[in-house]
Amino acid sequence: MSIRNQNWYNLQSTRRYPLDDISTGVDDAGAFIREDIIVDCHIRFPANLGQYLYVQGITVSTGIVTVLFGATSDVDSAGQTVCAVSLPQPVVPYVNYPVTPIAGPISGW
Repeated sequence: MSIRNQNWYNLQSTRRYPLDDISTGVDDAGAFIREDIIVDCHIRFPANLGQYLYVQGITVSTGIVTVLFGATSDVDSAGQTVCAVSLPQPVVPYVNYPVTPIAGPISGW
């Protein structure tokens, strides 16, 4: 039996996963978002909230890290915020942190 994707986290920490490749990757202050801000996630949400899940916002301060996730059925619309992960600093890398549902029955990490 073969073992695939042994270096999954290492690969994801060297690119802006899950940000779109055509996104700027730049924050409001003009600084680049760390490439290892998210290296893996799995979020389940009802189809009535949308077809696509995306990173809606990232906030990193000295005391807290927050990632908002949105869902939409149309990639050209803003959709709605459906869940978030908010953690006190320092955040331990490569740990699955549960999402907090905001709209509907949502679960994941």
